[in-house]
Amino acid sequence: MAQWMLALVLVLFLTGCVHEADAENSVAAAVEAPNPERAALYNTRLGLAYLKQGDFPRAKRKLVHALKLAPDYPQANAAMGWYLEHTGEPAGADVYYRKAVRNARESGAQCNNYGAFLCRQGKYNEAQRWFAVAVRDAAYSNTAGVYENSGLCARAAGDRTLATQAFEKALAQDAGRSQSLEALAAMALQDGNALKARKLLREHMELTHNDAHLRALAVKAEAMAGKAEFSAQDGAQTPGKNYRSKA
Repeated sequence: MAQWMLALVLVLFLTGCVHEADAENSVAAAVEAPNPERAALYNTRLGLAYLKQGDFPRAKRKLVHALKLAPDYPQANAAMGWYLEHTGEPAGADVYYRKAVRNARESGAQCNNYGAFLCRQGKYNEAQRWFAVAVRDAAYSNTAGVYENSGLCARAAGDRTLATQAFEKALAQDAGRSQSLEALAAMALQDGNALKARKLLREHMELTHNDAHLRALAVKAEAMAGKAEFSAQDGAQTPGKNYRSKA
C-alpha cells in the first residue's frame, strides 16, 4: 500500500526551497500588513516550506503564528493538520483538517485534503464521501486530482471497480495524470488484459515516453500483447494445419 499512499494536495505548498533571510523578511513585512489573513498566508507558506525541508521546529513556529494571526484561516488549519499528521498526532490533525473544511465552506481543495488524510488513516469509506463533496465544488479546478486520489484510495481498499472508474475520470479530465495511467495499465496487466494496457499506454504516448515507470509498463505490455496476438493467430490457424484428409 505504501506505493499508493496519497500525496496531500495543498494549494500553498511551495515547490522550491526557502532562502531563510528572504523568507523571514517577507514574513516580517506581511506581519505589518493590515490584513491578518495576508500575514497568515506568508507564515503558512513559510511553515510548509520548512516542513518540506524537514525543519519541523521552525515549521511549527510559523504555523502556530499563522493561526494566531488568523485562527479561522483554512489554509493555515490544513497546514497544521498536515504537520500534526506527519509528527504522529492523527487525532489532532483531524481536528485541524475538519476546521479547514468548515471554514472554507466545504471547498473542493479542503475536502480533497481531508479525504486524502482519512484515506491515509485507513478510513476509506469516509474518505470517498469527502472526495464526492470535493468534485461537487463547481469553482474547484483540480477535480482530476480528486478523482485520482479517489482511485488511489479505492485501490488501497481493494475496490478495483471504483478505482478503475475514478482513474478513468481523472485521465478524461487531465491527460497528464501519469499516476492514473500507471494504475489503469498495471491493473489491466494484472487481469491478463495486455491488449487493453497496451492500448492505454499507446493513447498516452507522450506521457508514457517521459515517465520511467510507464515506459517499463509499456515494454511489458507490448511483449505480453504480442504473445497474446500470436497465440490467437496460431490458434485460428491450427485447425487448418492439423487437418488430414482420410483416404
